[in-house]
Amino acid sequence: MAKDAKRFLLGGKYLSQNFIFCGKIKSNGRISEGNSIAFARPGVIASTTSCNAGEAERFPSGSPIKENISKLKLRDIFLKLFAFFLHFILFFAKINCMEIKEQEKPIEQILNAIKDKNLRVVGACAPSTRVAMGEMFGLEVGLNLKGKLVTALKTLGFDDVFDLDFAADLTIMEESAEFAERILSGRNLPHLTSCCPAWVKYVEKFYPEFIGNLSTTKSPQQIFGAVVKTYYAEKLGVKPNKLFVVCIMPCLAKRLERLKAGINVSEGLDVDAVLTVRELGELLNQKNIDFANLKGTNFDSTFGMASGAGVIFGTSGGVLEASLRTLSEKLDKSSVKGLDYQINRGLDGIVEREIIIGDRKLKVALASGLNNAKMLLDRLKAGEEFDFIEVMACPGGCVNGTGMPLYPRDFDKTPLVKKRAKGLFDTDLKENVRKAHDNIQIKNLYKTFLGEPNKGLAKQILHVKR
Repeated sequence: MAKDAKRFLLGGKYLSQNFIFCGKIKSNGRISEGNSIAFARPGVIASTTSCNAGEAERFPSGSPIKENISKLKLRDIFLKLFAFFLHFILFFAKINCMEIKEQEKPIEQILNAIKDKNLRVVGACAPSTRVAMGEMFGLEVGLNLKGKLVTALKTLGFDDVFDLDFAADLTIMEESAEFAERILSGRNLPHLTSCCPAWVKYVEKFYPEFIGNLSTTKSPQQIFGAVVKTYYAEKLGVKPNKLFVVCIMPCLAKRLERLKAGINVSEGLDVDAVLTVRELGELLNQKNIDFANLKGTNFDSTFGMASGAGVIFGTSGGVLEASLRTLSEKLDKSSVKGLDYQINRGLDGIVEREIIIGDRKLKVALASGLNNAKMLLDRLKAGEEFDFIEVMACPGGCVNGTGMPLYPRDFDKTPLVKKRAKGLFDTDLKENVRKAHDNIQIKNLYKTFLGEPNKGLAKQILHVKR
């Protein structure tokens, strides 16, 4: 994070793409209480007044600041932003939005775990990572390279490599059951998704009145860690602390999510390390592993099967669409059409739809980017009603995460983001199983270990308390 702040100082007239800053900066450059930083791009919300007061300005990615400031004096904003970032670099300021602190070095951690003969290193790859990894090595944008990713991690020394889309299927099962319960009871509506940690923290910080609306279902990353440290440890006959869980993710905020109070079911961390796409690329280069010419390998079998619904979790609208596929059969068992809702196939900031399931009409929406999420939340505060809202902090979703390959600030990444998203939707269309509840491995896990979705053991280890 300090490196990103340094990039801002060296970058001259361009504002860093990787931060959303909300709050007040004191005259001495120190951060006053109530300030926050979250990771998101492209685009930055920046203000010298509280974002809660609705006075934030939006600076599109790579645009000169001077072209985007209308209400704030150019000299003042530069001085205050410079003071803020300089203070952070020099004094390692503690930012309370994501409880950000200087993190341990994940590459070093992982290499040490691989060398430790007492540890079993278990990896999992998020859906969006497989359609972006190739960019690090000059390959086609949006090409699904999951097989190469598995081989790369095995070559590094990982003992198991699983598909995080499997955990996304578990998230769908839990969240759709939770939403169905809310629909039937009429409580805690609208249902707000919770798989994006930057979005969750944004609600907790600036719209606490909606905390009860957030889904209690953990993100796929945390569900994966919980299942590995319980079910898989039991299956192997080892203690949870003998399993070192690594998630390959598109998002820097995921590294912080795993540290959140109350999110872990094991004595330590359920997810021991998070490696971004960029970091994995650096590590493979460091170890002279020629990713472009690797042959593909299948995911290990225990958590190696996923539905197309789990695949599209990596793009804006995917969580909502995947959930509706399963929800349609929960609320209307005769429904056979709930498959291609086509909620979002672009980069629209806010999308709204009315979905008919049986005799119910559901009003659903998605917000891509926190500035658009703020607009929806303000509409909720004004009395507008929705049933389900999906939010991703990064415009376009995880395919545009802050851990993805870097490009110059003045480079328009929109075509790249669209190609990554298309890669996931195309993969979904090719899958034999496209609904989470049709995944045989998911069915077996509930039958032999978890019980029913959103109840009993599943509720205990796959949900958080709000």
